[in-house]
Parts: sequence; structure tokens; C-alpha cells
Amino acid sequence: MTQATTTAEAMVGSDRVSSSDGGQLPSMMVVVQLGWMMNNRRWTTVSNTAEVTQHSRGVRQLQGARAT
Repeated sequence: MTQATTTAEAMVGSDRVSSSDGGQLPSMMVVVQLGWMMNNRRWTTVSNTAEVTQHSRGVRQLQGARAT
């Protein structure tokens, strides 16, 4: 565990040395990934039922359009 964190810190440090915004990039990626994970979890729990009802409604509309 500690070895992985130290290597990650070393990579971030070398990025910061090589370019000005390179040091901020990994942290931004982590923030985006965390936000996506949280959004994904919320989507699966809260919006799953709404998504299912929307999907069935859309299928019904498609079948109605196909019939007419």
C-alpha cells in the first residue's frame, strides 16, 4: 500500500517538474474519477426506476409510431 502511494507521489512530482500543469493533471483525473463513481452509484440507485419507466414509455411511443 505504502509502496504504491510513494510511486504515485513520485510520478506526480516528476510530472510537476517536467511541465507546469502536469502536476495538477493526476489530481484532476482522480477528482473526475471519484465524481463519476459517485454519479454512477447515484444513477444506479435513484434514477434506475425513472430510467426504466422512461425506457418503457419510449418503447411504447416507438411501437405506436410504427403502427401508424
